[in-house]
Amino acid sequence: MAKTKKALGRGIGAILEDVEPDSLIVLDPQGEKEFSHEEVFHDTVIVIGGIVDKSQRLEGITAKIFPDSRHRKITLNGETEIVPDRINEIAKIVCEYLTSDLTLEEVVVKNLTRDSKLRWLRSALQRNLIRIICGNRKLKVIPLSLWNEWKEKYGLNEFLLKKSSGHVGGICVVKDSVLKGIKGKVKKGNESKASGKNGKRLYESTQTV
Repeated sequence: MAKTKKALGRGIGAILEDVEPDSLIVLDPQGEKEFSHEEVFHDTVIVIGGIVDKSQRLEGITAKIFPDSRHRKITLNGETEIVPDRINEIAKIVCEYLTSDLTLEEVVVKNLTRDSKLRWLRSALQRNLIRIICGNRKLKVIPLSLWNEWKEKYGLNEFLLKKSSGHVGGICVVKDSVLKGIKGKVKKGNESKASGKNGKRLYESTQTV
């Protein structure tokens, strides 16, 4: 705990001075395991960390500040990106989870914010969009089945899709049957995209989409 106290300075370092490492749980998006109430006891101290770990400059800083503690993450369907990342939002999730009969994922879904949904959706669109060239038109699309899956899992709606689509220059949701019926080929010079790299595929279509 000496390293932790030195890294944190006199304030919170002094508070944690008498806390045993085994009694400390640090919430960290890079944590090795999922946060669970089974590890929380009357003397457990929970530190909300990892708020800035997503930036390149400070990535992994929480692990360096608390090298001897248990690091646990909060996820939804295995993803940390969609989990709200403000301190008050995380604190609300933790408190509700520890004082209710709901699972951690149920509490996260209940407390998803518009900002966290938008952040996740923008990233998801970039990973999963399909580029299609139809005549002189260039379209960016995602399958309807995928959009319906996201709506059900994360409580998304058309407003959020419209808001997020501007991040990728606009996008259309099309029926899966339309995509399956496209008669075309991978545009020459875009073999890497056709293989699914970064979730982007570029096709030349010979029919109307």
